[in-house]
Amino acid sequence: MSSELWRKTALELASDIRNGKTTSREVLEAHLDRIEKINPHVNAVVRVMADDARVAADAADAAVKRGDALGPLHGVPLSVKENIDIAGLPTTQGIPLLAEAIPPTDAPIVEKMKHAGAIPFVRTNLPDLGLRVHTDSTLYGRTKNPWRQDRTAGGSSGGEGAALATGMTPIGVGNDIGGSLRNPAHACGIASIKPTVGAIADAQYFPVEDRGLAAQTMLTQGVMARRVADVRAGFLAVIGQHPRDPLSVPAHFADIAHGQRLKVAVLAEPPGGSTHPEVAAAVRAAGDVLANLAQDKRGLSRLIRMGCGAMFHELIKINQDFPEVAQPAMLTLYNLACSSSTLLKDLAMADCTSSIIALLNHSTRNPLVCSTSLGFLKKLAGVNNDAILKISSQSCI
Repeated sequence: MSSELWRKTALELASDIRNGKTTSREVLEAHLDRIEKINPHVNAVVRVMADDARVAADAADAAVKRGDALGPLHGVPLSVKENIDIAGLPTTQGIPLLAEAIPPTDAPIVEKMKHAGAIPFVRTNLPDLGLRVHTDSTLYGRTKNPWRQDRTAGGSSGGEGAALATGMTPIGVGNDIGGSLRNPAHACGIASIKPTVGAIADAQYFPVEDRGLAAQTMLTQGVMARRVADVRAGFLAVIGQHPRDPLSVPAHFADIAHGQRLKVAVLAEPPGGSTHPEVAAAVRAAGDVLANLAQDKRGLSRLIRMGCGAMFHELIKINQDFPEVAQPAMLTLYNLACSSSTLLKDLAMADCTSSIIALLNHSTRNPLVCSTSLGFLKKLAGVNNDAILKISSQSCI
């Protein structure tokens, strides 16, 4: 069981720790094992604080046994981008000049995450001084995209994005001026949001010079995770004022009222640069689709199901380079589809049969994938005659 804990979300892990289904120490060890296995392939984690984290995890488990009041992220491992201060560890900003720049105290966002029960256990990569939209630092080298190594992991929080996408951490913190949370989330397939400046307090020790205008007016800290619910939980844990940041505000997060429609701005052609007409048209079309589906839950559900079909096809490509990432995702989709006859029909219509056969031809050494895939092909054949023809005309193994 412990070897699979890295798959769970931050909130699931917090719940399991709180309810005694697992321990913080088991969760930590599962993620440390995952890092040892995966990080050499992506270079996302640049520092591991295993000993300190183990002490903190054991203390978290003792608190559960005592019946202490627990925070919303109690015992959950936390990754921290290496331009955010952690007391006693260098805030390198990815450059040799700051390799020994050790702050005496935590940044406000780390302090608040720890107060919520999270346990910092690794630092993640960033480009030099966080000034690129890809992640390649002088100090640590390039972080690779976890899905395709010839693609960017984004930046500047690309180390966080890649570490989260590969299950090396369940939740992390980074920062953003012009996309440094959002760009890696897009590139690596995870979730994040740039909060309004001032909603999350920001303070650091290095460098000591006055910040540039962009940082003063646009820089904000933020939470990254594989699921939106985890980002929300992290955001709730860190928002609000802090005495070290005079620009921080007493922010309060509130859901929209029941029945109230959520308004979302659509900016197809942002100012300050050029946007390809096809990109702008696609953004507008996506906005129109979501607007039309907002009042139609069945339509929205179908849109999500159709997306699963596209995901099947993309996972086949990923499987060639990263089977340890693709195959568990395929198995999850299999199980989800088999539990829904409607989704099964949609996937059959999306012509997933050829993709699954291709997966089988690349996965002959994984008995679980082979047996599950063959069973799923039979399910598809039961709802689509074309699937039967493809199965009979192609070699499955």
